[in-house]
Amino acid sequence: MKLTEWMYERPDMETLAEQFRDAMVEFNEANSEISQWSVLQSIYQIFDEFETMYNISFIRHTQDTSDEVWLTEKRFFDEALPTFQGWQAKLMRAMLDSQFRGKLEERIGCQAFLLAASSVKTYSSAVEDELRKENEQSTNHLVWISQAKIDFDGEAKTLSEMLVYQQSQDRGVRKNALNAVYSWMQERAEQFDTLYHDLVSVRTSIARQLGFEDFVGLGYARMNRIDYNREDVAGFREAVKRHIVPLLTELAERQRQRIGVNTLTYYDAPLRFSSGNPRPRGDMDWVEETAARMYDELSEETGAFFRFMRENELMDLKKRPNKAMMGYCTYVPGYASPFIFSLDNGTSFDVIVVTHEAGHAFQKYMNQHTDVPEYRNPTKETAEIYSKSMELFTWPWMEKFFGKDTEKFKFDHMVSSLGEIAYVAMYDEFQEMSYSHPEWTREQRRQAFRRLQATYEPYIDTEGHPYLEGGYSFHMFQHIYRVPFYTIDYALAQVSAFQFWSEAERNRSEAWEKYITLTKLSGSRPFQQLLQTAGLRSPFEDRCVADVMAAVKSYLDNVNDKIL
Repeated sequence: MKLTEWMYERPDMETLAEQFRDAMVEFNEANSEISQWSVLQSIYQIFDEFETMYNISFIRHTQDTSDEVWLTEKRFFDEALPTFQGWQAKLMRAMLDSQFRGKLEERIGCQAFLLAASSVKTYSSAVEDELRKENEQSTNHLVWISQAKIDFDGEAKTLSEMLVYQQSQDRGVRKNALNAVYSWMQERAEQFDTLYHDLVSVRTSIARQLGFEDFVGLGYARMNRIDYNREDVAGFREAVKRHIVPLLTELAERQRQRIGVNTLTYYDAPLRFSSGNPRPRGDMDWVEETAARMYDELSEETGAFFRFMRENELMDLKKRPNKAMMGYCTYVPGYASPFIFSLDNGTSFDVIVVTHEAGHAFQKYMNQHTDVPEYRNPTKETAEIYSKSMELFTWPWMEKFFGKDTEKFKFDHMVSSLGEIAYVAMYDEFQEMSYSHPEWTREQRRQAFRRLQATYEPYIDTEGHPYLEGGYSFHMFQHIYRVPFYTIDYALAQVSAFQFWSEAERNRSEAWEKYITLTKLSGSRPFQQLLQTAGLRSPFEDRCVADVMAAVKSYLDNVNDKIL
C-alpha cells in the first residue's frame, strides 16, 4: 500500500490500556508455553498498533515541522510514550518471570529476554513526568534546527541548502556560507545551551531515580548494549585516537596541498579537491532512477526491495521548506513497510542516502514477517552495519552516478567515513563527560568540548572564530539532544563495514552472502555474536582497529589524489 493511502487515527490510550491489561491477565494465567506464546503475539499486535500510529505521525511531522496538526500529534506522543513504555516494562518483567521462560527462549531465542532484562531497568512510573519533559525538550531541538532560515546570497536558505555553498571552490563563498550558519547559531546559542543543560539535568534525575549512578549507565541500558560496556567503548575510543586520528591528520595535509591553501581552516575542510567535490550527474529523481537499476543488478533481493519502496512511494528524499533537517529510516509495522526520509542538496550525500538509508530499509524489508518485533529493529550499532556496509557494497555501481569523478567519490567517501569515526567518538566522549559531571556549568561543558575537538580534530584551524573557540558547535549535533549515546554506534559499525569491504575486494560473492546472512539474522542476537556469525572481528578486539586501518590506509596510499 502506498504511503499516501495509509490511514492515521490517534490511538485511544484508554482502549489500548484495557486491551493490554486483559492480555496481561491471560499471559500470567496461561497454563502452557503454547497458550502464553499465543497471548504474547496478541500483545505484540497491540504494541504494533501504537507504533504504527506513532511512526506515521513522526513521518508527517518531519515532512513539515511547521504544520501545527502534526506538531500537535507529535506532542501527543511525547506525552503518551512514557505510558507505552510502562506497558512494555510490565510485559518484559512478566516474560522474565514466566514459568515457561525456558520454552519461550527455545521458541524465540534468548535475545528477546536479554533485551527485556536491559529495558526493564529504564522505566519506572515514578519518572513518567520527567520522561515526558525529556521528550518535549528533544522535540524542541528538532523543530528549531529544521525551521532555521539563513540569510545568504539574497535568499533565506535552510541548513541543508547551505551545504553546497560550504563546498564551493570559491574560498570566499565557503567562508561566508559557514560564517552565516555560525552567526545564526550564535544568535541562539543561549537557547541551545540552556536546552542541553536542561536535558542533562532531567536525564540525570531520571537515572538516579532508577538506581543508576549517572545517566551514562541509563543511556547504555536504553541503547540495549548487552555484550559490551563503557570500559569497552573507552578502549575503542583510545584506539581511534591512536590509529585513526593520526591517519586523518595525514589525510588533512594531503587535502591542504590538493586545494592549495597555507592552512586547513574550518571553511577549507569541506572542500576535498581543487577541481570541486564529486557530485551526482543528475537531480534526485535521476539518482533514484539510477539506484533502481543498480539494485536490480546487485541482487534479486535488493531489486525486489527497491521496487517495493518505489511502487509504494516509501521514500521522501527532496528538500522542502520546514522539512526536518535529518535523514532516517523507520518501519511502520501496520503496513509492513520501511520508510526512508532525507533532503537532497546536490552533493554526493544524495547518492549516499540511497545506499545508507536503503541499507537500513533493506534489513527491515527482509524481516517484515518476523514473529518477534524486537528483532525487526536491531540495536543501533548492529543496524548501522547494514547501512554502512551497503554504502561500500554498491561501490562497483558508483560510475553510474559520478562518471569520470567515480574515483574521486570513492576516495572522498573513504576519507569521510574515517572522519565520521573520529567525529562520533568525540561526541560519545563528550556525552560521557557531560553526564558524568552533571554539576558542570554551561561554560565548563563548552570548554570540555573544545578540548575534545583539539584531540580528535587537531588539523582544523578555527582562525579564532568565536563560535568555534567558544565550544558552541555541539549545538548543531541533533543526536545528543534527541537520542543520547546514539553516536559511537556509527563508528563500531563502520569498522565492521570496512571488514566487509576488504573481504569484497578479495571475494565479492562470498562477502555478499555473509552480508545477506547477517541481514536475515537482523537483531536476533547481541552485537558481537552477530559479528562472529558473519566472520567479522569485534571492534573491541585487540588490534582490530589497527588491522582494519592498515587495509584502509593501503587503499588510500595507492590513490594519486593530486590528479583527482
